Amino acid sequence: MTRQADASEAGVDPQGDGREDDGAGELADLFIRTARRLRHEASLSLAPSGLTPAQARALKAIAHAPGDLKVVELAEALGVVPRSATAVVDALEDRGLISRQPDPDDRRAVRIRLTDTGRARVAEVRRRRREAAADLLRRLDGDERARLHALLARLQD
Repeated sequence: MTRQADASEAGVDPQGDGREDDGAGELADLFIRTARRLRHEASLSLAPSGLTPAQARALKAIAHAPGDLKVVELAEALGVVPRSATAVVDALEDRGLISRQPDPDDRRAVRIRLTDTGRARVAEVRRRRREAAADLLRRLDGDERARLHALLARLQD
């Protein structure tokens, strides 16, 4: 066994700085790699719909809004600047997935909403993402999934 392996098994940082390693670093790395893989699979699942991840996120935000949104509200929901949201809105409108309506309270503004085609696309994207997640999680049995769910929910608190 190597010195690094001995140190690692003993709970000491193998880099030799004398700090204990409780496995948090490795857990964080595994978590990040798994999240990246899930995100990658989700992105691949978007290919048949022709949507970019940003467009899919925008459609989801619009679908979950309690009513029509101003572009600035969509930008806030997505955590982007309004100009970026406008570019996404333009692309979604060009594809017939959303429509713009005049804002009755502000002549300078418009409100955006999903079209019927947009609602269907949201459902399609949701289905494809669930299938991608199911493919990844298929490696776990029911008890393992339940434990993973409980642990991830606990970390969200």
